[in-house]
Amino acid sequence: NRLNPSDYMTKINEGKRMLEEGKYEEAQNILLSAQELNEKPSLAHYYKGALHSAQDQDDEAIADYNKGVEINNIHFKCKNGLYETYMKQNRHNEAYLVMKDIIKYFPSNHERLSNAIRLAIVTKNLEDIEFFYEVFANSEEKEPRVINHICAGMFVVARHYLLQSQEEKAMILFRKIGNSFCNFHKFITSIIETLCDFQIFSEAKLYLEKYPSEVHTEPFYELANFLVEAHGKENQTF
Repeated sequence: NRLNPSDYMTKINEGKRMLEEGKYEEAQNILLSAQELNEKPSLAHYYKGALHSAQDQDDEAIADYNKGVEINNIHFKCKNGLYETYMKQNRHNEAYLVMKDIIKYFPSNHERLSNAIRLAIVTKNLEDIEFFYEVFANSEEKEPRVINHICAGMFVVARHYLLQSQEEKAMILFRKIGNSFCNFHKFITSIIETLCDFQIFSEAKLYLEKYPSEVHTEPFYELANFLVEAHGKENQTF
């Protein structure tokens, strides 16, 4: 296709070039003519959307991106265009739904996964955090920055479950953090502090055992150990 592009792709490339040069009217005419050359012109709609976006015509951009998605519901460029435009408009709920769909079909990008986790918290789609955890767990590369976002998201949701008296749901998320990311000591410490706050002392003691011996002299371990031991003594019968 690159060596011998179709008439459709020739028009697309020409329209893209006009867009990059700021020749918006010429780009519009070329992209409109490109639409007529393909039965499924999602890419033409994407560049028309980008053309509108460049002129701050966000509603028109969204309309074109949506037309592209109607033709091909997993068209990455159109979906990403929708996401970026919704975020520009602070329409976080719509942006989140698009990003979740992108993650479903294109899971390998860690930056997108981090954005999805943040939006899940902002839009209160808390139960989706487990889906993002599974996506991340199945990925080949695990960047520390994304691990931090995953753990933070799961911790926030687990604490929310505790506040809602849904203890078993919270324990599932805490255990996933503890089993998969136990070397992220700040989250283990936070889990222990939270479990002690909610008087779930037997579970807190299990997390104390997840610290490796070489950190037993660190202040965060001593704090966690103190919390568990202190509560244990309070609950002894004499």
